[in-house]
Amino acid sequence: MTDSWDNARRHPALTVVGLFVAGLIGVALISYLGPGGGELYASLVTGLGCGLLLALLGWRAMRDGVDAATHPLHPLTVFNLLMAAAGVVLLAWGTITFNWPLALSGLPLLGLGIALMVTRRLVNRGNSTN
Repeated sequence: MTDSWDNARRHPALTVVGLFVAGLIGVALISYLGPGGGELYASLVTGLGCGLLLALLGWRAMRDGVDAATHPLHPLTVFNLLMAAAGVVLLAWGTITFNWPLALSGLPLLGLGIALMVTRRLVNRGNSTN
């Protein structure tokens, strides 16, 4: 089985450095040139943090390898639960305060959280039949 990280695994140092530089330069430029920007130090610190995060995530993705595809996905992740919970809270808060735009803004979050859980469950079911 091959995946999109095969070439990255052959050149791990180049991949991690590339991800770091892309995050550093891209986010620093957006932060510096974007609205409310102009602060060089804050832009560089933000870019440095994003570059380090991209490098870490890239390293983890390369290290996990193809074996990660064989592990079952857990439908209830922290992100999925937070999305659904945030949607419920906004929906309830908007309903209690009769603020209908606030209540309606919770529906997409609730829908996203539930859709992610259902999708992960269906992917697990599909992987178990193969």
